[in-house]
Amino acid sequence: MANITTVITLDQLLQIEKMLYSDTESGIVSQYTNGFSIPENKRKELVKYGITDIEYLIILMFCGNQTSIFQQHYIEMRTPNELESALSSLLDGILEKLPPANFECLGRFDTYSNIDDYTENSIIEINYYLTVTPHDLGGVAETKIIWLITPLPKEATQAKCIYPIYDLPIPEYQVNFKRNTRFHIDKIEQTNSYPLLYVTELKS
Repeated sequence: MANITTVITLDQLLQIEKMLYSDTESGIVSQYTNGFSIPENKRKELVKYGITDIEYLIILMFCGNQTSIFQQHYIEMRTPNELESALSSLLDGILEKLPPANFECLGRFDTYSNIDDYTENSIIEINYYLTVTPHDLGGVAETKIIWLITPLPKEATQAKCIYPIYDLPIPEYQVNFKRNTRFHIDKIEQTNSYPLLYVTELKS
């Protein structure tokens, strides 16, 4: 499959946005193009991993306030529109370029899921980009579940490090698993604060 970064331009993304989201006041892509520039302290890393300007813009969107346009169609298991498809394909390509995570444990402070949807000793497949971090963030507002993930070794894991090319506004390393990563649910532990979901990444 051809890498979509070679066949779509920023102008084309903006045209698709105008066609599908003309009533969105701030825009989807366009809100990130005004004043867009590459931070000097990230240029070396972007070159190292072969990240283009448009790919860096995609990371700004994904790590900013447009996460849902990359994710929601997968979560809802519906056919994406043209912009959703283009953005997700671009993100797929970016994650292929980024370095694998090399941590013994990754955590997720899940504000969406219901622990009753999970069963011990079962296998789940996450069809979207699961966001995790090696940092203990303490209390995160509206957390419903804390995932404690044992990833595969770096030569086999589907977890990719975004933090070398993008700094979150809080001191946190963002890591994302590629789509369709499978996990084994080892244990569910009920605590006074949040349920803990212990999972192990499985080989693809």
